[in-house]
Order: sequence, then structure tokens, then C-alpha cells
Amino acid sequence: MNRVFPHQEPKQKNGAVGERKKLVVPPRNSPAAAPSSSASSFSSSPSSSSRSESPSLLTGACTPVTIQQDSRAETEIEKLKKKVHDLTWELQRQKSRVEVTEKEQFHVATAAYRLREGINEATIILTEGQASEMSDNDEQTDENLIDHLEKACAKMIEKNRSLRRENKLLTEEFQKQEQLNKQNVEAYEQKNEELVECRHRETQLEHEIKTLKDQADRGRTMRAARAKQEQADREQVEQERATDNNHARQQITQLQGEIQRLSNHQVARDREIREQADELVSQQERITQLEHENQRLTEQLALERENREQAEERARELAAEGRAAQQEWITQLELENQRLTEQGRLEREARNQAQDQAREQAAQLQAAQGQVAAVQALNDTLTQANNGLRTRVEELQDQQNELQLRNNALEAQRRDNVDLILAILDAQQLRENILAYHYNVLLRQHDITRNDNEQLVQALVNTVNRHEDELAIVLCQMAEIAHIPGANDTNPRRSQPRSRPELRLVQNGSQRHSESLTRGGRWQQTIASRLLNDVLLLA
Repeated sequence: MNRVFPHQEPKQKNGAVGERKKLVVPPRNSPAAAPSSSASSFSSSPSSSSRSESPSLLTGACTPVTIQQDSRAETEIEKLKKKVHDLTWELQRQKSRVEVTEKEQFHVATAAYRLREGINEATIILTEGQASEMSDNDEQTDENLIDHLEKACAKMIEKNRSLRRENKLLTEEFQKQEQLNKQNVEAYEQKNEELVECRHRETQLEHEIKTLKDQADRGRTMRAARAKQEQADREQVEQERATDNNHARQQITQLQGEIQRLSNHQVARDREIREQADELVSQQERITQLEHENQRLTEQLALERENREQAEERARELAAEGRAAQQEWITQLELENQRLTEQGRLEREARNQAQDQAREQAAQLQAAQGQVAAVQALNDTLTQANNGLRTRVEELQDQQNELQLRNNALEAQRRDNVDLILAILDAQQLRENILAYHYNVLLRQHDITRNDNEQLVQALVNTVNRHEDELAIVLCQMAEIAHIPGANDTNPRRSQPRSRPELRLVQNGSQRHSESLTRGGRWQQTIASRLLNDVLLLA
């Protein structure tokens, strides 16, 4: 006889609900009672373990062949149950991953659906095989058995549907929680606990279907398919990891190119600094020459001042002697004139002789007056020389003012050079921060191992230290050849200590530099910063 079960589960294909499959109980010895080979694909689901009543109803009316088949089916279904448990655990593990892909979800859902379909078909085949072994004479028993089977199937179908609905709701909730995982972690954990409880109930229901298992070959086929799928997944993961590694290598190559470009720029900048240092050296030599010239002119001015003082003293002595001689001659002439006046009347006879003597005395007076004129001319010459020396002193004062202005300009240029060095250090620090930022971005984008992480950090540290060592060498050369005024206490105007905000800037910059690095790459203050601090302290 042919009986149709009206509450059979709908068959799904590729995740979609298909048409209902009618279950027909064939007559005894019918070819349809043999196990069907079409149900070769199955997977796991919480709803696949809800048929618990049918084994107790089928054991009483089975032949020894049926019992042997049931034993084989139990052995096979134990293997299938283990596989169901493994697949369920794999599904839970796949769901617990935050970064699971849609492709993996599709494979797991397909496997679960195939296992549910296989268990349904195994139940149908076992029911058909056991029903076909019943005696034709026990129609009443057959009718009762069919009624019991219908009730049992109805209960199992109802449980299966409720579990399907629950599983569907949990799946939808999981998909929603997968999209809002970062914003709603607590809700996701709650649903995960519900899923664990559902799996516990599923495990309890799986213990009730020990006699409903069939065909161990399907388990082997499922294991082979699972192994093939895992191999494909591993190959895909390795391919994706290789792609990510290639992308990381490309980014590292780009960073190395950027480092090379910055190094070339640093070399050009160092060349400019060396040229400016050469110009500073030439200007320092020019200042030295001007200082020597100023010293020579100062000595010459002192010598001329001494000669002028000696000439003035000699002129004063000559003027005093001339005035004394003139006064003496005038006194003698007055005395002689009085004597001649008194004796004029007495010595008329000696007038001619007296007149001759008077003419001689007048000649001597004229000679004395000539000496006085010579002394006056010498005094005028000394006055002119004094005026010339005063003019020369003013010119030397102007030259000294010009030297002072040049010294001020060189001091301003030196300060500009110090600011340029500080700007270079700030650029160096900015470049190191950029490298650290790119390094952190690389760490966030790619799952690099700890060894690769340490190697990348060491490479970046070596690159930065090499550039800083080159900068330290350039700074040492500049400190040696620049001859900064006040560095060796030769400039009295720089004897007092001066506060250096640039020094604080360098120290703060080094601190920011050290604080901006990641763990494993925290660098201490380099030799370039220490040498620059020493140069600034000397300046």
C-alpha cells in the first residue's frame, strides 16, 4: 500500500525553499525500499536532531535483517552525529570570527543544509526499509505503525520547523550583529550565548536519534569534500596573504624611495650648508684682515699722536726762546737808546760810530725777527699736521664703525645659520615622525609577525640613525670651520652667558621625537642633537 506523509519538510536547494517532497511508503520487497543514492550531500544544523520518537516505534516490528541494517545504520549515524557535531562547532567558530567573509558563510550554510537534507533522507530511507519488512498479514499492526509513524513524523517535523525558525532567527540576528559588531558587542555576546544554548539543546536531541543513522560512505564523502574545501580555503588565504605581502613590499619600496629622496634633499641641503660655511670662513678671514688693518692703523695713529705731541712741545720751546731773545734785544735797545740820548749831546763826534753801531744792532734785530717768523711758520706747519692727523683719526673712526656694522651683519648671519640648523633638525624630526606614522599604518593594515615587525623597526632605525650620523658629521664640520665668535672666549662682547631658546627647542624636539615612536622602536637622543647642544652652549 502507498501512504503519503502530509507533514514532510520542504527540500531546499542553494539556500532557497523548494517544493515539498511527498514521502511514499512502498510495498514489501519494492525496489523503492532500497537506500537511495541520490542523497549524497548533507550538512549540519540545530534542526537536524529533532526526530526522537520513531526509533522506539520501529523496533518491535522489524526482522533480523532490519535489526542488522539498524545496527549498521546506528554505526554510520554515530559517525554522522560526530560529523554533525564537528560541523556545528566549525559553524560556531566561523560565526565567532569578526572578519568572516560572505563566501565562508555561504560554504558553511550550504554544508549545514546538505547535512540536514541527508539526515532527512536517511530518516525517510530507514522508515521505508523498516516498513517494507513488515508482514502482509499484519495489516492492523501496519496501520497502527503507520499512524504512530505519522504522529512521530508530525512531532519531529514540528520540532524541526521550530528549530529551523529559531535557527533562521538566530542566523538573521547573527548577520545583523556581524554588521554592527563594533557598535553593539554586548548584544552580539547575548545572541552568542543563545546560540550556545541552542547548540546544547541540539546536542540533547542528537542523543535521541542514535538508530536513525545511515551510510558511512556519505560521511567519508563529506570529510573528503570538507578537506577539499579547507584546502581551497587555505590556498585562498595563502594567496590573499601573498597579495597583502606584495602590497606591503610595494609600500616599503615606496617608503624607501621617499627616504632616498629625502636623503638626496638632505645631501643638497648639506652642500648648501657647507657653501654657507665656506662663505662664513671667507667672511671671517676678511674680518680678521680688517681687524689687523684696524690694529695697524691704531698703532700708526698712536705713533703720529706721539710725534705731534713732540713737535708741539718743540714748537712751544722755540716760541719761548724766541720771545725771550726778542725781549732781551728790546731791553738792550732801549738802554742803548737812553745812553745815546744822554750822551748825544756829549758825543757828537762819535755819532757816526754810534750810527754804525746802531745799524749793526738793527741788522741783528732784523735777524731776530726773521728767527721769530721761522718759528711762526713752523708753528703753522705743526698746526696743519695736527689738522691732518685729526682728519686721519676721523677716517679711522669711520672705518671702525664700518667694521662694527660688518660684525653685526655677520652675527645676524650666524644666528640665521643657527636657525637654519634648527629648521633642518625639525625637518629631520618631521621626517622621522612620518616614517613612524607609515610604519604604524603598515602594522594596522597587514598582519605582520613579530619578527618581521622587529626587522622593519630595525631597518627604519638604521636608516634614521644613518641620516642623523651624517647630519652630526656636518654639524661637527660646521662647528670646527665656522669659528663662531665667543666660542673660544676671544670676543669680549660675548663673555656674558646668553639664554638660548633654540637649545630648549632642540631638547623639546628630541623629547617629542622619542615620544612619537612605537614599542620596540623608541629611540634615545642621538649624537647629532647632543653635538648641536654643545655648539649652541659654546655660542
